[in-house]
Amino acid sequence: MLVEKFCGPLPGELAGYRIVAAALIATEAVPGIRVIDFDPDPRWGRTCTPQLQEQLGPEVWRQMVLDDIDRARAAGATHMAGIYHGCHRDLCRFEAERPIIFEHYLTLFARALGIEFEDTYKKYMRLGDPDQILADATPCMAANGVDPAVARGLVLKTFAPR
Repeated sequence: MLVEKFCGPLPGELAGYRIVAAALIATEAVPGIRVIDFDPDPRWGRTCTPQLQEQLGPEVWRQMVLDDIDRARAAGATHMAGIYHGCHRDLCRFEAERPIIFEHYLTLFARALGIEFEDTYKKYMRLGDPDQILADATPCMAANGVDPAVARGLVLKTFAPR
């Protein structure tokens, strides 16, 4: 099922105007999607970098995300989609706090072509339980010779609740 309405670009993508303009034009061409005008907080800069989070502080950064989600929802958005993988990965965790769905814009194109695939990163972010994540990932880890201790460290660093 296609997205009814999505808000784009995600916070921080103002500086990459050509990239954003191309993504918006292409996304607007997908049947079933209506792009909603949205003005994200200008403090984002170009992307949702860890350096920006450090510069602003975690609580200011978190509140910026929540405020942008609230503005997007007030404009009628049901989804927020962006072009930067890092932003998507940082922001998908906020689905647990607000009624919005974060997706990478290429997911929208895939879906329009009838291609569905699980966003495993987002699934694990939403799970937030390292033991469940490792249990789910064990067959893939074993098939690829991943050291379980190394995997546990990465899972704790990446997916444990902050």
